[in-house]
Amino acid sequence: MASPSRWLTLAISGCLVGLLVGLAACGDDDDASGPAESPEATGDSSPTSSEGETPTLPPIETDLTPEEYFTRVDEIFGEADAKTDAADATFGEQLGSAEDLEGQLAVISSYLEILIEAFSVAIGQMDVLTPPDLAAAGHDAFIDAAITAAAAASDLQLRLAEVDDPAEAEPIVEEWNNSLSQIVGAADIACLQLQGAANELGIEIDLPCG
Repeated sequence: MASPSRWLTLAISGCLVGLLVGLAACGDDDDASGPAESPEATGDSSPTSSEGETPTLPPIETDLTPEEYFTRVDEIFGEADAKTDAADATFGEQLGSAEDLEGQLAVISSYLEILIEAFSVAIGQMDVLTPPDLAAAGHDAFIDAAITAAAAASDLQLRLAEVDDPAEAEPIVEEWNNSLSQIVGAADIACLQLQGAANELGIEIDLPCG
């Protein structure tokens, strides 16, 4: 299983590498008519589903044993990783088959939408868990890191929707890449805090940190 920092950030980083390579190839296409339409901003900073609605959350899970809690966290990481892997598997082909700038931006926007949805679901799943006291700090820190990643992906989606020339993407890409280490670091620290709590509680689990 990949580390949580991988599904929080590296998939988006790969997307932007594709953006730079792919858009440069069609930058002189006179048929490129402009950016793909972006979802309307709601003004709500919380991540939402692809339909623009906050996902419905299950009841708060208050009766989990520490073992059950950490097993569920490991499952949440795995579920999010599977979703981003599925998006990665088709992204390159879809980007390569797009005929112009507008088509490529539409592919990238759809890809980011899948990632935002994965982040949103993971946040919701973590948020309804009640962690053991020793894991509370890491639990909250990981939710914060996931919220940051979801917000960054949403902001990236909106900014790329305004691009109508490949050169305009370069500073956006550079800014995103500069923010990667901070987002990755926060997710990894939170994961290590959770792993440390599990170790201290004597729970045998190997969370995919780092």
